[in-house]
Order: sequence, then C-alpha cells, then structure tokens
Amino acid sequence: MQHKALASIRESVKKVTLPPLEQWRSKQGAEAVCRKLARLAVRWGNRVCDVRRTGLVRGNVKADQSIVTDFDKTIEASFRQLLARHYGPAITVVAEEEQNIFRAQDIRSLVAIMDPIDGTSNFYRDGSNFAVSLCIIDNGVPFLVIIYNPAIGQGVATTVFSAGKNLMPHWLDNIQERPDFWKSGQQFIVGTELRNKDMVFELELLSKVIQTLVHATGGKVKLRTRGTSALNALSVSTGGIDLYYQPAGMGHDLIPPACAAFFAGLEVRTCDGQSFFPLTAEKIQAGLRDDLGIVIGSEPFAAIVAGMMSR
Repeated sequence: MQHKALASIRESVKKVTLPPLEQWRSKQGAEAVCRKLARLAVRWGNRVCDVRRTGLVRGNVKADQSIVTDFDKTIEASFRQLLARHYGPAITVVAEEEQNIFRAQDIRSLVAIMDPIDGTSNFYRDGSNFAVSLCIIDNGVPFLVIIYNPAIGQGVATTVFSAGKNLMPHWLDNIQERPDFWKSGQQFIVGTELRNKDMVFELELLSKVIQTLVHATGGKVKLRTRGTSALNALSVSTGGIDLYYQPAGMGHDLIPPACAAFFAGLEVRTCDGQSFFPLTAEKIQAGLRDDLGIVIGSEPFAAIVAGMMSR
C-alpha cells in the first residue's frame, strides 16, 4: 500500500498546470495557484493519512536523530519538480529533506519554503498532529501560505490578495475571525516546544514568560507544548492559542505559520523584537541552521516576549 501511495503522490503533479508568473500579480492568478497547490496538499496529506492508518509506514533516523519517511522525501521532490517544470530557476525552493547550501546571493524575488510533513515523529508514532506546510515569499513578503492537517481534515490556504479568505477546500473558517482571549480574568494560552537543544535556557525562559504574562494579563496562563511547530504557531491565527514563541527553530517549520499570522494581522517578531518580515536571506540561513527565533501574537504581548528571548 505504501508503494502505491508514493506512486500516487508522484503522479499527482504531472497533470497539474500552474498559472504563469505574470498572472500571479492579479487576485485571480494568485488564488488560482493557491487553490491548485492547496488541492495537492490535501491530496498528499490524505494519502499519507490513509497509509498511516494501516500502520505500514517505514522511517529512518537522520543524523540529527529526527525521523524521515519516504513520504517526506516524495512529497518534497514532487513539489520541487512541479515548480521547476513551470518556473525553472525563477523560484528558489527551501525545504527540509534536501538540505540546501543557501547563500545570500541565491535568493530571488520568489522563495518557496516547504515542510512536506511537519511533525514527522508524531506521524510515525501515532498518526496525529502533523501537517503538510508550505508558503511562497515574494521579495521578502508573504505571497501565499498553505498548511493542512489531514488527521482532522483542517487547514488554511490564503494569499496576499485574499484578505484572509480561506481557500482550503476542507475548511471554510476565516483566519481573521479571531476572538480576544486575553481579557482580564480569562485564560491566556501560550504555545511553544521544548526541544532539548538547551534545556536549562528553555525552562528558565518558559518560567519567565509564564510569570510575566500572568502579571500582564491579570488572568490565568495555560501552556501548550504538544503538537508541531506549524500547527501550534498556526493556532494563534485561528484563535486556538494567544501567543506562540520559539527561541530557535527550523525555517521550514516556522515561516509558513508566520505567513498565516501576517495575513491575519498579528504581530510576527524575531528574538530581538524586530519585525519578522521582510524575510531576508540571513533569516532563511538561520532557519537552515535550526536557529530561527520567532514570536507570534497580539500587542503588547508579542513585544514583551520577544524582548525576553534575547540571551
């Protein structure tokens, strides 16, 4: 079954036709490419989910001790081939499994960033909390984003022209319709991942963040550390949590949900408190080194936590 699923993923891109780049500058063209990529993301994610339910997924341990499956590699390779067939070198692709030696002079006006399965360990272990995650950046600014969680059939797909309208086939919520959770006396929910890179620093920072937010909100603060970077960070845009922070992470994990937050009108900041966008080659390089810091939330809380993350 896994062999057939992998072949289906490879075949899925062969008949897809994307609009030429000159049409991307219109709302119609941008939404056309977004919808087509979203349909592929849904198809890939659902196919992977179907196979995972049989328990027949094989994985290998990478040098960094994370897990990679043939699905990670095949989805990424198919996405690369699709963009290369239509746009050649006009789009730089940065993705997880084919590690790029990315130099500042390599950046072009359009950069596609992808994590074929964000949360591979979760997917491999129990089939929950994983996502197909990708975005396209135009001259440092988000152009489109697609994040799809096949375990629950939900996701987000939108473009710079879409004013927050969700183009994802399976989810019709508007990412801008976000309730105000932080009013005094209510729970303020914070998301992050403890990644064991520097556990002493991570736990000290976590304690400071919780204490500061309890004081700032005048209410209860709840912590969420389970899930994946993309899904936890995306939850800020969709109203599931109020703030997400990560002192150091991978670009393919964090940049797509940062784009969703940008479209939702949220604050997206780096560890030094500066605006996350425009995205520069230096930030992409930091993401390839697993050293990209980010805070997503509303003001003043995003600024407060960003200031605390500087070591």
